[in-house]
Amino acid sequence: MNIKNITIYWPDLIPEDIEEVKFSYSFCYQKSQTLCAADDLRITWVKYSPDTTMHSLLSRTDSDFILVVGDPEIVFTSGSVRSLMQTAETHSAAAGPVYNLPGFPEQQAFLSTTYLNMSSFTEMEREIYDDAGFEQEVVTLDPSLVVFPMSLLKNMDEELLDITYRDFLQLKYRKYVDKRALVHRFGEYYNSERLDLISLIPENISFLLDAGCARGIYGKSLKKFRPEIEVTGVEMNPEMAAEAGKYYDRIFNGRIEDFHSDRGFDLINCGDMIEHLHDPWAVLRRFYELLSPSGFLVLSLPNAGHWTMVSDLLLGKFEYIPVGIQCIGHIRWFTEDSIKQALMESGFAVDVLQREILPPTRNGAEFIQRMVKAGYGNEQALLTKGMIIRARKIWISPQ
Repeated sequence: MNIKNITIYWPDLIPEDIEEVKFSYSFCYQKSQTLCAADDLRITWVKYSPDTTMHSLLSRTDSDFILVVGDPEIVFTSGSVRSLMQTAETHSAAAGPVYNLPGFPEQQAFLSTTYLNMSSFTEMEREIYDDAGFEQEVVTLDPSLVVFPMSLLKNMDEELLDITYRDFLQLKYRKYVDKRALVHRFGEYYNSERLDLISLIPENISFLLDAGCARGIYGKSLKKFRPEIEVTGVEMNPEMAAEAGKYYDRIFNGRIEDFHSDRGFDLINCGDMIEHLHDPWAVLRRFYELLSPSGFLVLSLPNAGHWTMVSDLLLGKFEYIPVGIQCIGHIRWFTEDSIKQALMESGFAVDVLQREILPPTRNGAEFIQRMVKAGYGNEQALLTKGMIIRARKIWISPQ
C-alpha cells in the first residue's frame, strides 16, 4: 500500500459567543478528523494561528503535502483529501475543492440535490467523486481549504514564503480546482433576508414583531419592501441585538417569554425559532396575547419527519450539527400535524401552509419508496424539509 503523508493545519480561532457557532468550531474539527481516517493516509493535525507565515508552517512539516484550512466551519473527508493530493501532485500546483456554499464561482459544487445532514453529505461526496472527474486551472482559490505539494513549496524563494497563508494565495503560481472533491461549509448564521416570510405579510399591516430577530437581516429587508411597517425586534443574544438595532424601530434584548407590549401587533414573525424554546406552546399562547384581535402569526420551522432524520434513526443514529434540521440548538421537534395542533390549541387557524420540499438523494429516494411501499411512511411528509405557515388569531384561548 502506497501511504501518503500529509499535515493538516487547522486555524486556532475564538468563535463568536453564539451557541451554534461555538459548537460548529469543535464539531467541524472533530468530524473532519473522523471522516479523514484512512489506511492509506498518514495525517498529522496541527493548530495554527492565521498570522503564522508559510515559512513557519513549512518548518514544522515533515510530509509530502500540506493542507491549510482557513475556515473552521467546514467538514471534509479522506476521499476529498486523497483526490486533492492527486491533483496537486499531478500538476505540481495548489489544489482546492468545490463547496456547497462557494466563496468563489469556480468552486461551486453542482449537486443533484441539497443534503441536510452528515449521512447525506457523505453520500453526496461519494456521488460527486464518481460523476465529476475533471479539474480546472484557476487564477486564485478559496482560502477555506487548499492542498499544496511540498515539491511546489520547496522550489520557491524563501522571501515568497515569509507571508501569511492568505497573502501567499494571492501570489502567481499554478492553482487547480478539483471538481471531484466536495467540502461542506456551514456558512453564515442568521443572515437570511427571509423573503419567503416577508411575502406572507398581508396588506394593512402597521405594527410587526419579529421574535428572535438575530442580526436583523429580516427587518433590513422588510424595510426595503414595506417601509411603512413599524418593526420591533426581540433577540436574546446582546451582540446580535445590537446589530439588529440598526434596522429596527425598537429592539428588546432578552427572552421572548419576558417581552411585554402595551400595544397589540398586527403580525408576529417567528422564523425558525420556536424549536429552540423550552416551552414553545406557552410562547404560542403568548403570541396570541400580543396580537391585535385580527392579527397574524407567520412562522417557519423544520420537519422532524424528514427522511434524512428518519433513515438515520432507523439505523440507531442521531447526530447534532451546527445548523439545519438537526441543529444543536433544537430542543423541541414538530411535524406538520403537531404544529397544526399546537396552533389550534393556542387560538390560531392556519390559512397558509407551504411545504419546503427538496428532491432526495439517490439513497433517500430508494429509502422513501421502500418505506411507502411497506406502509410505514407518508411520501409527502418524508420529503418535507420544513413548513412555512401563516395563521390567524381566531378566538380567546382558555386560561
